[in-house]
Amino acid sequence: MSNNYPAPSQNLPIKSYPAPSPVFPSPLSWSADGNCSRLPELIDGIQSGKLLHLTELKLAGCGLTEIPAEISQLIMLEKFDAGGNSLSNLPASFANLISLRILFFLNNRFTAVPEVLASLPKLETLSFKGNLLEAIPDGRLPPSLLALILTGNRLVSLPAPMGGG
Repeated sequence: MSNNYPAPSQNLPIKSYPAPSPVFPSPLSWSADGNCSRLPELIDGIQSGKLLHLTELKLAGCGLTEIPAEISQLIMLEKFDAGGNSLSNLPASFANLISLRILFFLNNRFTAVPEVLASLPKLETLSFKGNLLEAIPDGRLPPSLLALILTGNRLVSLPAPMGGG
């Protein structure tokens, strides 16, 4: 039985991609890389349409107290790391992030899980490690969720669907 795979010794053409620029390191991801003064570059890139295709975004440790409104335009975003900020809530427009699968809010100031997260149809992994959560009201988590990280909070109970009472 033969397959259609090329023989290992066969020379195959190599695709070349443009080199990443210092401003936008990859066409699919963007990271502040510890330099949060670059945040205006991200906002400009979204507003101009150049970064609307991002699938990964890292804004960890940027001192954010709110998510910039432009982030809600990133409908292809799959992974978002907003750890190490001072976030305590999310805008309703966060529901536009319909492709989001992985979301990190480590070491922020959330006291409750924002209602808007329940509307994210593909969210599978969610971390609120090191926040100030005291409770998770029923209906705040999407049915698609597979992993939830809650260590380092002030939780005294869990919702009934999670084994709470």
